[in-house]
Amino acid sequence: MPATVEAAVERLRAVPAPLQGALYMTAAALGFSVMNVAIRSAAEELDPLQIAFFRNFFALLFMLPWLWQVGAAGLRTAHLGLHLWRPGRSPRARGAGPGARSAGPRPRPARARAA
Repeated sequence: MPATVEAAVERLRAVPAPLQGALYMTAAALGFSVMNVAIRSAAEELDPLQIAFFRNFFALLFMLPWLWQVGAAGLRTAHLGLHLWRPGRSPRARGAGPGARSAGPRPRPARARAA
C-alpha cells in the first residue's frame, strides 16, 4: 500500500470503535445515495436487466481486492442452511406477488363505472 493509504488506515484505527462505526455508516449512506442517482439516470436509456448487471459488476470490482486478500475462506459460513432458508420466508416466495411487503390481503383493483 502507498504510504498515504497506510497513514490513513492507521489514523482510522486510532479512532474509537463507535465513531468508526458511525463513519462507516455515513460512507455507506453516501455510497447508496450515489448509486441511486446513477441508477435513476441510467434507467432513462438502459434496460433494467442491464442496470442490474452493471450494478453487480461494479460491486464485484469493488469486492475483488478483499476477496483476493482473504480467498474463498471469506465466503464460507457455518450456517449455510439458514442462508438457504431465509429467502423462502419472504412474502414474495409465499406468493404475495412482485414487490409485496406483507402476506396480508391484497387490495382489489378499482372497477370501471358503467356510463
